[in-house]
Amino acid sequence: MTALQTGAGGGSGIIVINRDISKLVPLRMELERQSEELAVRDEILRILSRSPGFEVGLGEALERIIQIAGFDCGGIGLVEGDRGTLVPQVQCGIPEALRRDWQREPLRLDEDLIRPVMERGEPLIIEDLAHDPRVARPALKESGLRTAVIVPIQVQKRIVGSLFLLDRRPLELPLEGLRLLQAVSDQMGVAVENAELYRELEKRVEQRTEALRTSQERLQALSQVSAKIQGVLDEERIIALAMEELAQMGFRGSFWSVEEGGKAVVRRYSSLPPQIVAAWRKATKADPKLSRISPAEVPHLREAIEQGELVVITDLEKT
Repeated sequence: MTALQTGAGGGSGIIVINRDISKLVPLRMELERQSEELAVRDEILRILSRSPGFEVGLGEALERIIQIAGFDCGGIGLVEGDRGTLVPQVQCGIPEALRRDWQREPLRLDEDLIRPVMERGEPLIIEDLAHDPRVARPALKESGLRTAVIVPIQVQKRIVGSLFLLDRRPLELPLEGLRLLQAVSDQMGVAVENAELYRELEKRVEQRTEALRTSQERLQALSQVSAKIQGVLDEERIIALAMEELAQMGFRGSFWSVEEGGKAVVRRYSSLPPQIVAAWRKATKADPKLSRISPAEVPHLREAIEQGELVVITDLEKT
């Protein structure tokens, strides 16, 4: 720092400060980079949030990423755990032969091309697709593409897919570029997770709706049974009508009554599996239609009799 003062007496002065501002250049460049990265991430987020559908949003985001990063084409594959593969979800500009190959035979997660990405959760750059030993697929080797960048799509450290960017030229992608690609890929990971949660919610709603519909049908059928037996005084006739209606509803079962001594008597049965009938005969050594059995021998029967409540058994083999 150099100070110069002019003027006599109490005159004013000028102070000149010389400072090396070269150290500020890297800081300025870093701030500009961060600003650009935030702008790109914000744009991708808007694309994913405003799109009418999940695949539409991924497709639009992929197109924009290809434009920003300066690649020729690209694709997004999502992990399908049951098959252990990376199934193509959206593609943009991929050569037709390569697109068909990927659709016909999705990438296995243990292939050398994708395994390092899945294991390490880090981007992979392949500079020469035609000669790199990790590339085993002829369709990719012969595609005319030169460079590939594969970026994992993650959500909470769980890899749910990969972003593929491809180009016919040899490209050098700086570290900042890889960071940006990973950042936007993570945003897509959140979109993938949201789509998974939405599909699961839809599935549950569908299951509950179906269960409600079935319950309503059965209640309606039971109302019809009640209407038919109303006014019938003969006990055997009532049992027969009830069993006929239940059989038409698709039920297979039996009608029991409880004697004063506490024994449960099988009065009638309909379309029961032969093994159940055989088990009854073996246990009672009599015709099941007239067999008597102690409720204590059948826990679920005892529960229904003692508590007077409906008992539902979803898997007889496990009871």
